[in-house]
Amino acid sequence: MSGCSSNEPSFSAGPAGVVLAWPGFAPLSKLTYAVFIMHPDLMIVFYYNLRKQIHQTTFTMTILFFAHTVADFMFCVGLDLLVGIPFTRLEDALLHQRTVYTHS
Repeated sequence: MSGCSSNEPSFSAGPAGVVLAWPGFAPLSKLTYAVFIMHPDLMIVFYYNLRKQIHQTTFTMTILFFAHTVADFMFCVGLDLLVGIPFTRLEDALLHQRTVYTHS
């Protein structure tokens, strides 16, 4: 049970645990979660702003899928740069400030 609560990769997980414990996945996982949360709203905005109906073919849906994926990730990167990082820094500044007591 200690393997589940520690930050070290479990030895029983083998090579998959070592790969998934790579620190580069942390920002990617946060970005993917942001895309997961924002994607329905961005799709609603896109489809409500269409002036004409879309003729649904396999090619059209494939192009729209890739366009939505790229646009969603770009939007969430911008959202993270404008909102996420400043609030993370603010949280770190507020929670990790140390009170220095001087003895006089």
